[in-house]
Amino acid sequence: VGTLAIASYALGLDNTGLFYNTPLPDRTAGELEQEAYRIITEATPDDRRFKGKIHPYASKASPEVVEALAKHISEGYVVGITASASGFFGPQGREIPGLEITVPRLQEHLATLEVDGQRVVNFEMESSLLFHLARQMGYRSGTVCPIIANRQAGTFLADYGPAVERAIVGGLKAMLDLYQQDK
Repeated sequence: VGTLAIASYALGLDNTGLFYNTPLPDRTAGELEQEAYRIITEATPDDRRFKGKIHPYASKASPEVVEALAKHISEGYVVGITASASGFFGPQGREIPGLEITVPRLQEHLATLEVDGQRVVNFEMESSLLFHLARQMGYRSGTVCPIIANRQAGTFLADYGPAVERAIVGGLKAMLDLYQQDK
């Protein structure tokens, strides 16, 4: 907790990106999709109605944005896959008493995902579609997120303001750097 997660790829656990056809960004993204589908399907109990129906899509951050973020954050960060869920509870593996979720311990299972040295480093709700659409429209994109909780370890960042500020400042410096490079 407190580390900043810079996304190199995003794994869309929502289905929104599936409605916008775009070419696969690279071989790694294709392997991420296949491996995530396998992990999620195997982790889903056989009696679940939606077993085999969750089809993640992978999208890629612009490498120059990832590089600029890493340069301007400089310490206390990790680069990897962000898993983009469609909600805060079941889609991120959080259980609610009285509601059975499709994939129990989703975060734990996705933590085993590794393709070309890429691992899932955080969950959020936007990066996969942002990367997916930006690529299709010819824009550069990237994200940096403060890690404010490690639910498996039961640790939480009580005051996440400084981590959010570091992400904002690093992001603004990276954008300025990229803008100046383009001039």
